[in-house]
Amino acid sequence: MTIAVKEFKYSMITFILSLLSNITIISLLYYFFNIRQFPPKYGRDFWIIAVLILLAITFFIKKICVQKLDLSSSRKSIIIFTSMFCSYLIMLFNVELLSHCGIKTKEIPNIESVYSAKSRYLVIKNFEVIRQPIIYSHIVSQKKPVSRYAQVIYIYPFKSEKYDIFYCLKFKKDIEGKNNEERQKKAMNDLLLYTRDTLMKKYDFQKIKTFEYITKMSPEYNEFSQAISSNKNVIFLKPNTDNMEKKADKEILFSAKSILVAFLAYIAIFLLTRVTNWK
Repeated sequence: MTIAVKEFKYSMITFILSLLSNITIISLLYYFFNIRQFPPKYGRDFWIIAVLILLAITFFIKKICVQKLDLSSSRKSIIIFTSMFCSYLIMLFNVELLSHCGIKTKEIPNIESVYSAKSRYLVIKNFEVIRQPIIYSHIVSQKKPVSRYAQVIYIYPFKSEKYDIFYCLKFKKDIEGKNNEERQKKAMNDLLLYTRDTLMKKYDFQKIKTFEYITKMSPEYNEFSQAISSNKNVIFLKPNTDNMEKKADKEILFSAKSILVAFLAYIAIFLLTRVTNWK
């Protein structure tokens, strides 16, 4: 067996073992904190930090293991950092995959049943909305693709026992001339006036009975939380006409494919950086 083959075999074994260990740990943590209990206790930021902590521990263990190989320092660095980067991607996609597992749309008779439904997607037969909204408007900057848009959020309280369940709507409008402050203000005012004086005056709250329970794992959770500005636990429901179970299946498939691509990328990078030494 050549040195190159031994190196490849040893690197793959350590990569797979460390990856399986980390995925097992992060999956168990996610199950106990975000699946077993509802709504999920922790958001995406927490899981990114958890992944980084696990990888930091793995880094030192892998560094010790790789030192045993008779390789140059540059080769050792490539093996370590490539495996760390690919492991990071795989673990994040694993969290994303877990967040969409077991998605079922649950039908409940009234708004009070939301407390015990323990489901991310709900069909609510009977509910009343108090037409006294909290209106939150702001300019949003998006990095990928680079853009800026005006956004207005309307949050209406449902008529419920604790008045802590909210009907959430979000509207946005792209801004042309991103560095022009006057255009930004005009776009914001136009959107606010149009939604408040036209759309919401005619809005039929009873038309859509299907809702998405916005949890801490949702990108929209922070936006709605900023609008409420409350320290108490509240429930955000957003009307949604999509087939959420099919959407969840697509997200799971995408995450699974991404995990496979990241794994194959590690193998490809390893081989390409070693190709001149294969004999």
